[in-house]
Amino acid sequence: MELALSIVIVLIFLGLLVRVFLFPKKKLPGEGPLSQSYRLILAAQADFYSQLSPAQKLEFENSMQLFLARVKITGINTSVEDIDRVLIAASAIIPIFAFPGWEYPDLNEVLVYPDYFNESFAQKGPERDTMGLVGSGPFQGIMILSKKQLRDDFENKTGKGNTALHEFVHLVDK
Repeated sequence: MELALSIVIVLIFLGLLVRVFLFPKKKLPGEGPLSQSYRLILAAQADFYSQLSPAQKLEFENSMQLFLARVKITGINTSVEDIDRVLIAASAIIPIFAFPGWEYPDLNEVLVYPDYFNESFAQKGPERDTMGLVGSGPFQGIMILSKKQLRDDFENKTGKGNTALHEFVHLVDK
């Protein structure tokens, strides 16, 4: 009887080892810590984040990770760099930070244009004065942001005007 019990225990132990090493638990998108490079960008660029307690910073970072895992960020005639991803995700989290678990259910993608664009989405030519917008109609689920304006707004430490924040607040309104 003791031999049978010992064999069962050994088999269970071997089964657990096989499970752990051959089939490790897969991380869910957005699970795990924010990279150090992203944290450095946040600390340098986002005053809101810099003023949070360590526990709040971790919560903010986790919310950013989930946002970045769920929402696609695509450059149109421009590359999307880490700084752009961080600033867009921070802009998304700041308006909803006081509401844990809240997400942007109708946002699937953020398009990043290199500079201002016009109401026809043209990136060259006259009357390009649009810095960002939330899509409607055929553009439902899409936000468009000017990369230049995104970066300029976070460089502006006066706190006056931030197009990306403004567009995310529109989504909260919806």
